[in-house]
Amino acid sequence: MKYLAIIPAKKKSRRLKNKNTLTFRGIPLIEHTITSAKLSKIFNKIIVSSDNNLLENICKKHGVIFSKRPSNLCLNNVSVVDVCLHEIQKLENNNEYFDIINCLYATAPMRNEKHIRKLNKLLKPQEVNFAVATTTYDLPVQRALKINKDGFLEPIWKKKIHQNDLNFYVNNGSSYAAFIDAFKKEKTFQGKKTKGLFMKKEISIDIDTKYDYELLNFLNNKNNKL
Repeated sequence: MKYLAIIPAKKKSRRLKNKNTLTFRGIPLIEHTITSAKLSKIFNKIIVSSDNNLLENICKKHGVIFSKRPSNLCLNNVSVVDVCLHEIQKLENNNEYFDIINCLYATAPMRNEKHIRKLNKLLKPQEVNFAVATTTYDLPVQRALKINKDGFLEPIWKKKIHQNDLNFYVNNGSSYAAFIDAFKKEKTFQGKKTKGLFMKKEISIDIDTKYDYELLNFLNNKNNKL
């Protein structure tokens, strides 16, 4: 099996400026993901897809590929799936083929090489096509509300459900793995035959906002004092 890792790292962020290069434990966030990918020792190629030229030196430092993302793939309506399909096509145009793709977010520094290896072990030919990192919800899902057509709140769950009867998880936005044939066919990282790797809340932090970044540093400082 040949493994490909793609680390998407668009320059512009709507909610937190320059989030991919914010420092954590003395180095940019993206370096944690690059290091974890390399330490997993499963990837035949690691690509950082970005329109941020400043990341090219970081890629050279770690011996991974910097792929300059075209401007049409940097728009807000472009998905990470679109970016990954683009990178796969580029490789295949050069007769480079892989069996499994991983999409590893640059803003999840607590995910490490062990998580990556465990995630990929969930994939089984013909049995499990996709694997995603998951965690629990912050609040009980049975409290979920929606706004109806009249503008009033109403519960999503009409019937009272006990928390112990619920077995809900959410993808934590850090790591995705898939057989490339299935990914190209379904154009998603959560298609048919998906399994999840559970990760604790404190290591499932994906940095999208200032609050996320402050929480990450708070938990890190707290653990260092223990």
